[in-house]
Amino acid sequence: MVADKHLVLDEDVHRKLKQRKKETGLTVREIGNSVLRSVLWRHSLSDLIGKRLVDSGAISVEEYTRIREEAVREATTKLYNTKAAIKVSKRGTIVTGSWEVREISCSSDGLYQVLEGWARDGRGRPMPPHSHAGDEYFIVLKGRIRATVEERETEVVKAPGCLRVPAGAVHSVAPLTRDTRLITVLSPPEPAYLVGE
Repeated sequence: MVADKHLVLDEDVHRKLKQRKKETGLTVREIGNSVLRSVLWRHSLSDLIGKRLVDSGAISVEEYTRIREEAVREATTKLYNTKAAIKVSKRGTIVTGSWEVREISCSSDGLYQVLEGWARDGRGRPMPPHSHAGDEYFIVLKGRIRATVEERETEVVKAPGCLRVPAGAVHSVAPLTRDTRLITVLSPPEPAYLVGE
């Protein structure tokens, strides 16, 4: 007997899948598999195209790297700006993926902002990919996190551990255990980040 395999999707994703099903006549399974395959193969294809462009002399490695970074930032900025994946709870915290986050402190001199984050469920869903104008530091107090930085680097950090994400780097972080708690320091602060603006 084969075990059932299911993905748990957020409500906004379900709505989009249903809408696409009506538009195309395809099943949700066909649409989902197509989307996942395209995402999973995207790195291989973009890297192959980049290698061919560089090998042919059409562009330099530096130009390809710059263009790719700009494209990733543009794509993730559009995703982040949808606000669909970030909600403000009745308690004034933000909820994103499997995280719940609240501000602990924001310095009056504009140097830093301190946030506390904890796993709100055991599903291990990441926050949406995004970047900040300044550096971000994750200090894992309990449990473990998985961090993906610039689409390529995936790192698991367990308590007590720390991870620095440099300014401008597109990143996403997921709690890997139900008891995960962390402190995040942003420098300079981004108060709008807490309300998903």
